[in-house]
Amino acid sequence: MPINTAVLALVLIFIPGILCYGVVSSLASKRTRDNTTIFLQIFMYGVTSYMVLALGNEIAPTMLAPLGMHLQDLALLNPSGIEKSGIDPRPIAAASVVGFLLGILITLNINYSLLMRLCRALGITKRFGDPDVWSFLLNSNDTDNWVTVRHKDRGHIYQGYVRSFSGGDKDREMILTLVRVYSLEGSEGSEEIEGSENLQQLGEIPILYLAFKKDDLVLEFGAKPNPNGNP
Repeated sequence: MPINTAVLALVLIFIPGILCYGVVSSLASKRTRDNTTIFLQIFMYGVTSYMVLALGNEIAPTMLAPLGMHLQDLALLNPSGIEKSGIDPRPIAAASVVGFLLGILITLNINYSLLMRLCRALGITKRFGDPDVWSFLLNSNDTDNWVTVRHKDRGHIYQGYVRSFSGGDKDREMILTLVRVYSLEGSEGSEEIEGSENLQQLGEIPILYLAFKKDDLVLEFGAKPNPNGNP
């Protein structure tokens, strides 16, 4: 097979792979990947898209018939046919649709840890599917979204409802609503958080954005405040 034909067949693989990766990178939880890993992911997504299309055609031969396509029309399975009849855009379009749907399925698996949950239910592993414990804890149904954030370097403690958060290897970001802010430098007669001492309430904020380093805070999940406003 001439080298130019092989390169062209490789390029055709990447079209549905790039589309699939675009869906995953846009919708799935962010995870750090190096360029080599991204390249291999795109390649495998593309190959998988064509393989799924070929498998579907093998199981139901009439599936591609309305589009005027046949199994031998897939450039990945018959790259030498490119020289004879040129590039047929229909298989590429069909594989791109498969790649898009594959990206949706992969996104659902990443965001909801479907495969990892199945393995945990079967007792195969005790690992969790989230990128780190931070994401696992804040995504867990076992914890409430009312949280106490202790940041000793800033001398503040925040209490509020977690609206959203971001992952990352170093920095953490979080948006809290209905926030109470306390100072670690207490004063006599100040309002206190249950289980803490020398805390002065500085005020209440409707919405608060927080950003800190990975190891600069402690999260505590517990009872929500009472209706009378006391913690």
